Amino acid sequence: GMCNPGVIDGTPDPMANWRTSPGGSPLASDVDEDTFFDWTSSGGLVEATSACNGNGLCRSTVGGAMCPSYRATRDERHATRGRGNALRLAVTGQIGAEGGPDWDDADTLETLDLCLGCKACRYECPSHVDVTKLKAEYEAQRFRDLGRVPLRTRLIGHIRRINRIGSSCAPLANFMQRAWPCSWLIRSVMGVAPGRSMPRFARSIRSWMRSRPHDPASPTVLLLPDCFCTWGETDVAKAATRLLEAFGYRVVLPDMGCCGRTMCSTGMLETAQRTIARSARRLKAALDSTGAVAVVGVEPSCVTALQQEWRELRTDVDAGVMDQIAAMTATVEQFIVASWDQHPCRPRFDSTDDVVLLHVHCHQKNHSEEVADFLRRCGCAGVSLLDSGCCGMAGSFGYAKEHHVLSLKIAEQSLGTALRANPDAILAAHGTSCRHQVHDVFDRASMHPVELSAARLSMP
Repeated sequence: GMCNPGVIDGTPDPMANWRTSPGGSPLASDVDEDTFFDWTSSGGLVEATSACNGNGLCRSTVGGAMCPSYRATRDERHATRGRGNALRLAVTGQIGAEGGPDWDDADTLETLDLCLGCKACRYECPSHVDVTKLKAEYEAQRFRDLGRVPLRTRLIGHIRRINRIGSSCAPLANFMQRAWPCSWLIRSVMGVAPGRSMPRFARSIRSWMRSRPHDPASPTVLLLPDCFCTWGETDVAKAATRLLEAFGYRVVLPDMGCCGRTMCSTGMLETAQRTIARSARRLKAALDSTGAVAVVGVEPSCVTALQQEWRELRTDVDAGVMDQIAAMTATVEQFIVASWDQHPCRPRFDSTDDVVLLHVHCHQKNHSEEVADFLRRCGCAGVSLLDSGCCGMAGSFGYAKEHHVLSLKIAEQSLGTALRANPDAILAAHGTSCRHQVHDVFDRASMHPVELSAARLSMP
């Protein structure tokens, strides 16, 4: 019945033929047998890449956070829909010469290159097309086929190790980062844009944490030892500790290792699987030995790693353990607000009406109101929640010289108007990347919400 030559046609299933098949042959489906992520909940990797229904919400330019690179380029290719369709063609064998998945297609890689990994599509897309997760799977499959991971990618993926080494000789490392030719060498190898400042190292927070007095009867919370607050922005970890102690908790920094966030973000999923499995076992042991009531973190992207990637990557750790860890994990702000009436103590805060502009990390946009509520409860009455999208830094994305101009444009679109309209306002941002972007682009200081709240604690 092509074009109904007989006028009357049959009654095909309305759910059939939603997707075309190359040459009339079935789409490749055996890719689900050897994926890094478990795609069962999506019906398999092929179904996940075919989830886009074309509604085009990702082309919106106001409200929400999806999709930052499309908003800056206005190019369909760099919208969630464009990336989803490109991945579908590559994974289902519609562009490969042999009909199978093409894990090294130059056009697909170029389409994925400007994805910031903000996860806005995971939350805001009506079809829940999670390009961040799909991109990681595609790149991991590519690395496996190539048999190697590029040096620059490996360095970014192992940033925790770099931070630990830099922290051990912090003053010298900070000096070397600024001194030529070391600065030139680091920027050349890492591909850092010339206009970017480099994060500074600090002495490890661990000795300070061990010296904290505590009441053995106090319930314990584990503070997630992310590689930023442990060896760089240690003031944030100290503020979080003081705040949690004021609410009656003993705060312990477990020796659990890396959460795997940077490995997942760079597509190093094979390494991430081993790292996460090892860290999960050590964290579970710490939970059991301390009887901790929660795992709390100050870096939102690391918190979401425990809540999402730890459960969705294929590892040899029991799924029940991963589910338990995910259920017990939250940001400091979420934990304090969610258990506001159950905390052992209720500290007092010196209230202030100072204007506080709140920019929420992309991975926590769906908890924005909770963060604003946290600040209001903890003494910051003048909080104004910004309707901002991604800041444009997004981990290592904004550091890359090939992304630098786009990163600045995204920052301007997201934050420029609000910051210039409120030059004297305090800016709160709970992502280390967000704070670094604000410093580099707007030459302005910003603080983590827990720092603001800890500063408002009433001293006895």
